[in-house]
Amino acid sequence: MKELILKECRLAMKTGKVSISGKEIDVEVGQKRDFSFYSHGWVDKEGNCGTENFVSGEAYFEDSYERTFVNVHIDKIRASITPRPGMSPSTTASGHPSTTKC
Repeated sequence: MKELILKECRLAMKTGKVSISGKEIDVEVGQKRDFSFYSHGWVDKEGNCGTENFVSGEAYFEDSYERTFVNVHIDKIRASITPRPGMSPSTTASGHPSTTKC
């Protein structure tokens, strides 16, 4: 699973596009979008395929193809954060950058 950082989320909301694994996907705020693509090799409508050698995860594949399925859901959320004493307003309690709004 890939979660967008705040910068990516804002760009997706502004442009209506998000880049995942090097592929640009059209998105609409508040709408789910299913998308798939061949991240390695290809298969055409007649069932012909092109293969390649690649590493995916930690496994090596030879003369193979890989299809990636993506479910994208961009939503606008609003939140407010009250920092604890001594905590920067730009971080959450876990120390990760805050995403107060997208």
